[in-house]
Amino acid sequence: MKYLYTILLTGVSYCVMGQAITNMPLNEPSIGYFAANNLFNYDSKSVAHYGLGWYTDTWHTGGPTAFLSGWGGIKFFTVGRSVMSLNANGQVGIGTENPAGRLHIDGPLDGSLATIRIGSSVPGNIHVPVGSSTGGYDIDFHTWRDVRPELIGARIRAERINNLQNNNALVQSMDLAFYTSEGWEQEQLTEKLRIKSNGDIGIGTSDPKGYKLAVAGSVIAESVKVSLKSAWPDYVFGQAYALSPLSELKSYITLNQHLPEIPSALEVAREGIDLGEMNGKLLKKLEELTLYLIEKDEQIKESNEKMQIMEEKLNRIILTLK
Repeated sequence: MKYLYTILLTGVSYCVMGQAITNMPLNEPSIGYFAANNLFNYDSKSVAHYGLGWYTDTWHTGGPTAFLSGWGGIKFFTVGRSVMSLNANGQVGIGTENPAGRLHIDGPLDGSLATIRIGSSVPGNIHVPVGSSTGGYDIDFHTWRDVRPELIGARIRAERINNLQNNNALVQSMDLAFYTSEGWEQEQLTEKLRIKSNGDIGIGTSDPKGYKLAVAGSVIAESVKVSLKSAWPDYVFGQAYALSPLSELKSYITLNQHLPEIPSALEVAREGIDLGEMNGKLLKKLEELTLYLIEKDEQIKESNEKMQIMEEKLNRIILTLK
C-alpha cells in the first residue's frame, strides 16, 4: 500500500509539473500564442483556438508569417490575415472566410489579379487565368514565343453589357466573346465570335443586328435547308390567279429595269436578300413564265389551225380556177 501511495504522489507531481510548465523558448519547437516575453504561452493566450504558427527570423509587426487556427473550422493565416479557411461544413474558402460553396475563390474586383491561374510560366506551357477585368471577366490562354513568353494567344470573355429598360432601370446582361491571334503580337488578339445575351450569334462581327446568326464573310456548306412560314407560290396555278398582260410587264421592266416583286440591285446592295423569300419569288416568276408559255403555245396552236383552214380553202379555190 505504501508503494501505491508513493507511485500516486509521484504521478500527481508530474501532472502538476506538466501543467505548470507552459512557456517554451522561441527558438525551440513550440505550440501556443506568441507572448510579450518572447515565449509561446498556451495558458495566457489572448485569442482563443489559435494553435500553430510559423515566424520568420525577424519579428514582423503584422503577425506570424503563417498561422493555423481552429476557430470555427480551420483557418490559414499569413502576415496576420486569413487567406484560406475550411469551415465545419467542409466548405473551402480562398480569399474569403465565408465560402458559399464547396470551393469558393474570391479575388479583387478591379481585375488586378486573376482569381484562378492554371499552368506555369515555363515556355511551352499554357496559362489559364480566370478573373475579372474592366467591364467583364476573362479566361486567357497564353501562347509562347521565344522573346515574349507572356503573350495571350486566345481569350474567352464574359462581357458586361448595360441596358436601360422601359422604366429606366439599369440592367446588366452578359455577352460571351471569343478572341484569337496569330501569336506574333498581343495587339493582334481580336474578337472572332460573339454570343449575345439574347442568343444571337455574330461571326466576324460583334453586332448581329437582330439576326440569330450573322456572318461577316463567306460561308460554305454542303447543304442549307430553309424552312419558311409564308405560303409557297403554288397559288400561281390556281384558277383565281390573274396573270398580268405581257404589255404591262414590258412597261414595268422598261421603267424599273427589274421584274415586279424582285428587289433592285440597289436594294440588294443595301439590305441583302432573304434566301427563302427570294427563292419563293423566283419560283413565282418561273411559274408565271410557265403560264405565259402555255398561253402563247395555245395562241400559236390556234393560229396554226386557222392558217391550216385558210390554206385548205386557198387550195380549193386554186383547183376550181384550173
